[in-house]
Amino acid sequence: MKKHWLTAVFSVLVLALTGAENTPLFQYDFSKDSKLDLQRKAKIAGGVLKLDGKGDFAYVPDSSGMHFAKTGMTLAATVKLNYSPSTKEFSDKLDMFFSKGKEFIFGKSGDKLYFNFHDGKTWCATTLTAAGAVPEPGKWAHVAAVVEYVNDAAQGDVGYRISIYLNGEKEITKKFLFVQPVQNADRIELGKGFGGGPWFMNGEFANAVMFDRALNAAQIAELCSREPRVKMTRKGFTEIDPELKKTLDGLKNSGKNPVRWLAASLERAAVSGYDQQVLRNLAAAAAKFNDADLAEFAKRFNRAQENCRILLTSDLAAAVLTGRGSGSHPVIGLLDRRSVQEVFGVKSIAWEIQWSKGKQTGTLEKTSAPE
Repeated sequence: MKKHWLTAVFSVLVLALTGAENTPLFQYDFSKDSKLDLQRKAKIAGGVLKLDGKGDFAYVPDSSGMHFAKTGMTLAATVKLNYSPSTKEFSDKLDMFFSKGKEFIFGKSGDKLYFNFHDGKTWCATTLTAAGAVPEPGKWAHVAAVVEYVNDAAQGDVGYRISIYLNGEKEITKKFLFVQPVQNADRIELGKGFGGGPWFMNGEFANAVMFDRALNAAQIAELCSREPRVKMTRKGFTEIDPELKKTLDGLKNSGKNPVRWLAASLERAAVSGYDQQVLRNLAAAAAKFNDADLAEFAKRFNRAQENCRILLTSDLAAAVLTGRGSGSHPVIGLLDRRSVQEVFGVKSIAWEIQWSKGKQTGTLEKTSAPE
């Protein structure tokens, strides 16, 4: 029975998790990139885009034709804001990250992160996080807004789902039915927004990116994890025991690709809450076959212990926890054998439990999303 279950899981993974990551519409790392149309006194210095909140901003070149419409959209950036919570005007303080005239806007409104888009008549997708879900002043933070097209006509659900993330964590998801954004020919702005302003950002950008698709929760977390300025402490994740971390780092820096891949997978299981003593035993077993190729490594490792299985197809390898223990999910690694690259972090397992409250247009969704 266990063998049939594992085969079914692996078949689903093969169908659902293959595919390459789409290219962003634009992507800036300001330690390397400076191709922006800087306005007023905006400048790129010390590896960041600096804005004073008094009129500084930047246009993204050649961005008048960039839209989200029905294909979805993701906006993400690493920012540091200079506001002071003690000032009297804090409740009305606005720091804008991205905007495109009256097409869409994403920024900080008071003590909440804020996203909205325009239908040609009004701003119709007001999405605000809970109070306090904003970057701390003077500290780097990763912010993201995701727009996902919803088309479930059988249930009467056609519209958009908006999600806002802070430091890799989803802070809110809200659905807006029977609304449609209207496109315009304005260029995309960094550090400025016109929802009723104009409003500007007082702070710095380290990077900024826009996709013409909706990234999932795991992909947003991966974007955040690539940013060394941001300390990412995800809710529900566990700190790795230093000795286990040292052992896994040793395996990742030695031997052939199979043991290095499995070590990274075991580390993923550790931060997901799996029993770390079990993982120590698995790491010790893997170390014995440090120089084996993938097929031989899987064969010998599977025989040596009973808490993890490596399953192989011609294109993929999956590491699946099968013995006693607890964690967020049993599939801890998925290797593309053709590129010798880990699939998780580009595509990953994620699911959401959503429900509605009330019958009004623009039904509120509450979401839980383990990855």
